[in-house]
Amino acid sequence: MIRFALILMFAVAAASELDASFDCLGQRCPEIRIAGTTAATLPGGERSPFGGFADASVRRDPETGRLWMAYAWPSLQVDRAGSRAALHPQVDIHLAASDDGGTSWRFISSLWPARPARSPNRSAGRWSYEVPNLLPIVTRDGVLWYGARLEYFLPDDGGFSTRPPGSFRILISRASSAQALAEAPATRLGSIATGPEWGIDFNLARLSDKTTHCGLWNEPALFHDGHELFLALSCMAFHRRTPDLERSDLMLFATPAAGDPASWKWRFAGVLASAVEARELGGEKLTQIVITRGRDGSLLAIVTPDTWSAGAGDFVHHGCRAVALEPTGSSWRFRRRANGELDVRATVIASDAGPEGTAACTYDPASSTGIILTKRKKPGASLNRAKGLTATLHRTGLHP
Repeated sequence: MIRFALILMFAVAAASELDASFDCLGQRCPEIRIAGTTAATLPGGERSPFGGFADASVRRDPETGRLWMAYAWPSLQVDRAGSRAALHPQVDIHLAASDDGGTSWRFISSLWPARPARSPNRSAGRWSYEVPNLLPIVTRDGVLWYGARLEYFLPDDGGFSTRPPGSFRILISRASSAQALAEAPATRLGSIATGPEWGIDFNLARLSDKTTHCGLWNEPALFHDGHELFLALSCMAFHRRTPDLERSDLMLFATPAAGDPASWKWRFAGVLASAVEARELGGEKLTQIVITRGRDGSLLAIVTPDTWSAGAGDFVHHGCRAVALEPTGSSWRFRRRANGELDVRATVIASDAGPEGTAACTYDPASSTGIILTKRKKPGASLNRAKGLTATLHRTGLHP
């Protein structure tokens, strides 16, 4: 027993030399408040069962030093017809800023608000947005800002459970400031499931035989190597209606990003990570990717290992891992140490998370928040055939 305890102690010590671990619990992982806004409420003033702050992306402005945060803001819209009321879920992207290094945050604007629309078959609904990603680039002419997000059509009748797979598109914009991304033109990128009736500028899934199984794209992440704009995406593959985790890789694409975004020419830059890396990191696939710099300047991918719960019919998230990246030819890959193990720089979990787990991290080395973690609760309330969800952002203070 003593020998086993010593072995365990040395193993933990060795692991701590390789990566920093943090359990986001209680007061040691305080919630981030955003002045000037709150989580969504219902008409009576009570907190909406579908609301909160989630899926943040934090970047420092290279010119002013201000920190910008884009985040998802879920809500329920109440439509009344006579004495009856219908609840329609939607997700907006909001923008906040910090001028004190991440100590405090204030609401700036609704960056990409959900908007009413009709599908190609004329059914009523709204365009909704999730998983924003920001990226500022210093050029000879000043700073350019890129912004990516997922867009999909959310029907009024049926909500999330009836979203048309063909409507899922990745949008990328370019502007002179973070705020100007709100009105900037975007390129619309599709997958195999994207129907022509939904309108896209480029179908990334047709660039390679390694991407033709990607039914949907999700979780866009941007970075720039000084020559090209890179886009990492979660490839969501399916076997009939069940997620095919073995083939749901993280894919990498690149473009010179010259001219009008709708005319950008893309190339397939390779598989960034597969189920092999997912299993090493404690899951079956990887999702919710963010690409950023560590405090030592190295390029990092922050990802969430996922497993699939057949009983719940949903993904289970297992926190976040920050893994070093390295160039390989005209692409990038997860870096491995001399012993063959992935170069993991940080691990974030929340041991008080519910059965769905917790995930969706972001990081900028200039922010005092350290890695920011999204905690989510899904109480199971039925909201137009969708589960209830509340989300909060938390500062870990962990700097990879």
